[in-house]
Amino acid sequence: MNEYTITFGGDFSFSDTGHLENHINYLCRTDTAQKWTNELTAQNCAVIWDEKKEYQSFGSAFDQRCAIADQIRALCKEQGIYDNTETFQNLRMLRGDYLNDKIFRFDLKMLTDIKEIMTELSDIDGIKILCAVTHMDQQNHYVHFHILLLNENNEDSIDLLEKSIGKE
Repeated sequence: MNEYTITFGGDFSFSDTGHLENHINYLCRTDTAQKWTNELTAQNCAVIWDEKKEYQSFGSAFDQRCAIADQIRALCKEQGIYDNTETFQNLRMLRGDYLNDKIFRFDLKMLTDIKEIMTELSDIDGIKILCAVTHMDQQNHYVHFHILLLNENNEDSIDLLEKSIGKE
């Protein structure tokens, strides 16, 4: 079993819906240039934070990744992100890195950790989780994950998470 530390790199917002669309394409590797796609992309996965909360593998088919991107867009639409300026301003992206340069793939424990972090965040008043996406296909980067969420609080999402799990 690998030992690792998860560190969060920031609580990022989006400048406009075009920025959000570009980021969804980056997350799901559905950009037209396929800049981020390589032989490891098929092993990335996403969890849509709906009633199922199940991981979905990207697989090797572009259509499969597009279907995941469409699910994320549908969630954003359902939450009013495309139509409501205030809701859009509450949209955030967190990135968590697994700090161990000997880890190249997500194992079951790591995927469980991500769901636990998502649950912890969703238990905070004013936080609504949309999805998480894992990336292990970026060379010269730690394996990492992104969480897309709405934060109606005036406080940084990472600070709220750390307070919630007692890491103040």
